[in-house]
Amino acid sequence: MRSSRPARAGLAGSIAALLLAGAAGAAEAPAPLAGRNLILITLDTTRADYFSTYGGPAGLTPHLDALGAEGVVFENAYSQTNVTNPSHAAIFTGAYAIDLEILNNSTSFAGGGSGADTLAAAFQRAGYRTGAFPSTPHVSSRRLDLPGFDHEASISQDAVAATTVARSLAWIRSDDPRPFFAWIHFFDPHLPYQAPPGYPEQFYNSDPTRGKRPLLRTSAAFREAPRIARHEFRDVRDPYYPIAMYKAEIRYLDDEIGRLLEQLREAKLDATTGIVVIADHGESLGEHGIYYDHAGLFEATLHIPFLARLPGFPSGVRVAARVGQIDLAPTLERLYGVSLRPGLPRHGLDLSAAMRGLPAAEAGLGEERASVHEDAHNRVVMARRGPWKLIVSVSDPWFSRDRVSLFNLDDDPRETRNVADEHPEIVEALTPLVARWVAAGSWRKVDPDVDAREIERLRALGYVEEDAPDPQRGGATTAPR
Repeated sequence: MRSSRPARAGLAGSIAALLLAGAAGAAEAPAPLAGRNLILITLDTTRADYFSTYGGPAGLTPHLDALGAEGVVFENAYSQTNVTNPSHAAIFTGAYAIDLEILNNSTSFAGGGSGADTLAAAFQRAGYRTGAFPSTPHVSSRRLDLPGFDHEASISQDAVAATTVARSLAWIRSDDPRPFFAWIHFFDPHLPYQAPPGYPEQFYNSDPTRGKRPLLRTSAAFREAPRIARHEFRDVRDPYYPIAMYKAEIRYLDDEIGRLLEQLREAKLDATTGIVVIADHGESLGEHGIYYDHAGLFEATLHIPFLARLPGFPSGVRVAARVGQIDLAPTLERLYGVSLRPGLPRHGLDLSAAMRGLPAAEAGLGEERASVHEDAHNRVVMARRGPWKLIVSVSDPWFSRDRVSLFNLDDDPRETRNVADEHPEIVEALTPLVARWVAAGSWRKVDPDVDAREIERLRALGYVEEDAPDPQRGGATTAPR
């Protein structure tokens, strides 16, 4: 694995990187960004490999690529879970979803949360004004209810990126003199893949229902897709069409983030505002027989974009070491001088040294670092160390024939060959990392106030199985589709 390194970023950027790196841990202030603004952007259902800077299609994400080039790109960032609310809970607390008792989109911080503190509350205590701009109801105060925000944009249905950008900019431009912490969440890449006019045509300009190929709905795998996908693509024959529509959503999202960044520049806020962009999870577009969904713990779902641009930090830094969502909270604590109150165990690392371009070993990101990643409802758990990735089914195998799978991602990045039988010593070495998840069993906790309409909305999005009983009638939801 390559170490963190400054990329070629021009003379000024290189000198700044060297100066900052040489001063790390010595002359540098304890909190170099204390009192500066922060915008945390979370991208729903966004794969790393659909960003050009991660090797994706050229020109698909020019604004986000430019943002990363002006700061740091974490090349191997991983989601903590495969579902929106647990991943956001991990981002805001630095804790595992199982410790937070939030393992689905139906449990709130009031119903779970275990009294955990959040980044928003930490910034609020530090004198910041705090604003939340979610784009789907289940990650808003209607369901997840992240503590610590002075202001939250009201939302009763999914919002497109243009609406979310307008809401957030109106709040950011307030006359309030206090520094701000803004969380901006975008939902657009999630199903349904319906980008505004002008975007789909950039990626597909024929009729996907014509031709001699069989209808997608005749495929057994397609019948396992979320209900919205089965409706959206029911008459489609060309399997590339849904992928093209996903690309259109990513392109639209990038343009709207570009508009947000331009407005910040015009308001002369870019020099005093840190920007962090991270996805909650990815999306499977056919890999492993999973269509238009983020079930399972394969790379398409877990490998996410994570990049940042911070005032006074070097540009052109690319970090090859593996990092995770749970690393964000301790990093922002270190950088901004805020503190989350003690409570649940946290396993994340401070990435601030890596953001300055220090090599992985010096930044505390050696190859021996192990990580654990969780499936919604704890049906599956994954452990990773070096190139080795172990997936263990806690209950019935989920999108896999095998209860135990082992992949060497250096040799097999597409996870096509289970080598568990060939390397029992690796399985044995990694199994203790996932033992507590296996012992806990599948998760069934759902807040009692989730109404029938919300359950139906989540079911259509693929977060509740079609035959799952209604929790209002004494049943419980099960895993995402």
